[in-house]
Amino acid sequence: MRGRFSILVVVAMFVDGASADLLWDNGIVPNGFSGRAMSPPNFPDMRVADDVTFRTGFQISDFHANVLEDDGWTHDGMITLEVRANTGYGPGAIVATHRGEFTRTDTGDDYFGRDDYEYWIEGIDIGLGAGTYWMTIRNEGGGGSGTNYWLTSDGGFDGAGSSTGYLSLDGGETFNPEEGNWNHAFVMMGVPEPSTCLLLGLGGLALLRRRR
Repeated sequence: MRGRFSILVVVAMFVDGASADLLWDNGIVPNGFSGRAMSPPNFPDMRVADDVTFRTGFQISDFHANVLEDDGWTHDGMITLEVRANTGYGPGAIVATHRGEFTRTDTGDDYFGRDDYEYWIEGIDIGLGAGTYWMTIRNEGGGGSGTNYWLTSDGGFDGAGSSTGYLSLDGGETFNPEEGNWNHAFVMMGVPEPSTCLLLGLGGLALLRRRR
């Protein structure tokens, strides 16, 4: 692990529906973070999910996460976002899926000897009503050796009423809470409805970049 972190401040994010702006950002904090394997070839049956709750309907356009990659791991240029229903005790059935190309940018950071990348999924166009949903991301076309890892937010604050992340080892048939109260950090962009300012979540101006 090289370099150092700068400190950023956690702020509350307000969104105007007309702006197609930030819907959710639970941040990535610098201490004690980890990551969960999420793709083949090493973990073909693993699924990682984290939740988000909205008080109004919304349309997702973009999804962003920080992901570590093992040396030698490859991808086919595609990624899948799954939206799962909430059962009251974790993720349930898939209610929406987006599979498409994604933007992958090396941040220049290095964690546990693995390079950190920003993954941006754009053009999602998934509309959902008010409620709690569980998000999973996965590169099912992953190959080479190793896997990639969805970074956590250190088990820290994950938004009002939000649960810890959940993990499946059987292809999404059953899920259990993450150890250590891990939360998987992500950002979502889109349009909430109606177009009024609502407090949708706490955003963390979060991760301090390490210099190589």
